[in-house]
Amino acid sequence: MRDRTPRVSMTAQTRYRIIDDEGVVILQEAGEVLILNEVGTRILELAEDPITVHQIMDQLHSEFEVSRSLLETEVRAFLDRLLEIGVLENDSE
Repeated sequence: MRDRTPRVSMTAQTRYRIIDDEGVVILQEAGEVLILNEVGTRILELAEDPITVHQIMDQLHSEFEVSRSLLETEVRAFLDRLLEIGVLENDSE
């Protein structure tokens, strides 16, 4: 039976690099650059391949000293924003 948990992944158009411990995302269509902190950069690294939001939360919680409730609130808002601007996409597979 296939896992039907929603997954996210980077879009094929997303380009990012890590420069001096910050993630730099090029939003080609908008002609903008997005600078990410360590946590935001780690989220993009995790989303290079399709991953569930729950898996992202678990991984970040194990790597960073933050309460689970704060992590969930902040990460969900960040993921929503990345989905909205086309950095990430919902992956149904």
